[in-house]
Amino acid sequence: MSLRRTLQFHSLDDVLVELSALDRAQITTTGKWSFYQILTHLAENIESSISQYPRSMPFVIRRTIGPMALRHLLKTQEMKSGAPNPTAPKQREEGDEKAAMLRLRTAIASFRAYEGPMAEHPFFGPINKEDFEALHAHHAALHLSFAHPETAQTR
Repeated sequence: MSLRRTLQFHSLDDVLVELSALDRAQITTTGKWSFYQILTHLAENIESSISQYPRSMPFVIRRTIGPMALRHLLKTQEMKSGAPNPTAPKQREEGDEKAAMLRLRTAIASFRAYEGPMAEHPFFGPINKEDFEALHAHHAALHLSFAHPETAQTR
């Protein structure tokens, strides 16, 4: 099995389609995180974008390097794995995947319904809602690429 699947999402609609497919399959993951951790991480990130992120890089980074990196990411539509993240899980942990899936779907629905100001991203700085949706979609594609649905042929 390859380390990652090739996924590219442009919107949260694409993420929801993928979640529906994954919800009907047995999932294995490659990389450091369990499927539960992937779903939880994605939900936390979307939730934080409409409330507040737990930590931030220094102000100067959020106004210089961060916005330049965001423009590059949105242009290339690629997010690379392995970026330092102090809030990322340090070890693999299994958990209730169904509850994590529901939490992620709820976070997406909340994001879509939200009409207030967006939280400042801890690295990219201020982001409008449209760009946040694209960022969340690319972020989901990165992490869900490590989730492998078991098919009848792989059993």
